[in-house]
Amino acid sequence: MYRNQIVLILILIPGIIFCQMESKNNTYPDPICYLDSVRIDGDKVFINPDNIEKSDIPKNTQNMEVYFTSKKEVQLTFLNLDDILKKYTSIDDDNNSVLYIIKNRIILDKSDILIDSSFINNVVTINLSDINYISDKFDELSIVKIILLSEKEFEFILRGQ
Repeated sequence: MYRNQIVLILILIPGIIFCQMESKNNTYPDPICYLDSVRIDGDKVFINPDNIEKSDIPKNTQNMEVYFTSKKEVQLTFLNLDDILKKYTSIDDDNNSVLYIIKNRIILDKSDILIDSSFINNVVTINLSDINYISDKFDELSIVKIILLSEKEFEFILRGQ
């Protein structure tokens, strides 16, 4: 019994330490990103790296600027979160009852999120009404996890004695 708890702790502690280090050591300002000379929010726009021809970081700028150039033969199509719900699920978010997860991060503000349609690997949905140990107050809440091509899903299996 204690062996399983120890294994679980050994798995979780490095991730917790890394997250704390990352948040404390992030003293640099966020870069200003451009895609084909149009300014984009690097935290809210998800682009398939296979669709990028080149990136450039000029040395003579005051702010950290990153310029991305898309491949000429590729027509980028971006979907917002409502588009993704309509295309990949049967969920209706008219009453704002969806929690979105992208790159294992909860999306705190869904406005202006754009995802390159060729970058979407899978969309997984969970309706909390299907989970019997969650309070009925949350029956209307759904979780939508958008899995991008660059992500790999890992499954940990803890075996008992």
